[in-house]
Amino acid sequence: MDILGQGKSWPTADPAPGGGFSEVGFEWGFGPEANAELNAAELTYSCTLWKQQVVDFLEQVVGEACYVAGNSLGGYLAAMVASERPDLVKGLFLMNPTPWWGVGLQRALPWTGGYPVPRWVRPVTIPWWDTIRSPATIEYLLAQVYADAGRVGGVLPGQIVEPTEQPAAASAFASILCSPPHAQTFDEMLSAIAARNLKIALCYGKEDPWIVPLWGHRAKRTLDHAERTLGSSDRTLSGSEYWEITPAGHCPHHEAPEAVNALLTDWLARMEKGAEPPHLQEGDTWTVARDQAWEPVPDNLKAPFSIRLH
Repeated sequence: MDILGQGKSWPTADPAPGGGFSEVGFEWGFGPEANAELNAAELTYSCTLWKQQVVDFLEQVVGEACYVAGNSLGGYLAAMVASERPDLVKGLFLMNPTPWWGVGLQRALPWTGGYPVPRWVRPVTIPWWDTIRSPATIEYLLAQVYADAGRVGGVLPGQIVEPTEQPAAASAFASILCSPPHAQTFDEMLSAIAARNLKIALCYGKEDPWIVPLWGHRAKRTLDHAERTLGSSDRTLSGSEYWEITPAGHCPHHEAPEAVNALLTDWLARMEKGAEPPHLQEGDTWTVARDQAWEPVPDNLKAPFSIRLH
């Protein structure tokens, strides 16, 4: 899913020519009129577009129902897909999913993200975009949301910077920033998923300062309530599980791949065997050793990862 990712879904031609900007990443999208040949006036980088990208991929590439995993906004989008197209999804593995789209201001804005980018948006977009796309800012933000900043590494910041140099990057960012949220809340999407008896594993890095475990507990309560409404009071028959990994922050699959891989492969195996319940009891802890060959590990960080079932 190309969210703020590798830029491969940015326009391949200028969606609003004539903007007059020459700085890298700002060349396209700021002209006075939308490119009619691209139907750019309708091109909005919203959660609806991202969701449709996932749907198209599942239909055209995967070709059958499958398990979908998502982290952060990817988790939000995975929930969108499952709530609207349950025929394409066998189950969800959500890692610190963001329970909202944007910051809420979009509902009050007169622009919904189509091209061209209005002039009043540009004074906000340009300095903000220049700040957050700088390597120093990216490295700082990643360090804040990882329990172990040493696991950020040098590759990830470069992968994030790369798409910001695509000609339509800044205008796409403005579209994302101002695009409207989904009609359903995250809780409503989870309830719809539970109503369709789809299995969900919630996996949270305990040390995430952005999407703190409180949000994970709330999501689990929402799923449990939906299941009780459907008449199931037996926890062993629950379609949802909630796990916390420590030490890990906002991107547990990148920071603690050993723990996430162990949890994910176990969950998939149990789901394929008929949704068997976890082998652990609530409150039990599962320890997973760090991969010493993956990177040099300081002595103070050689303790294994802990995975706890809630």
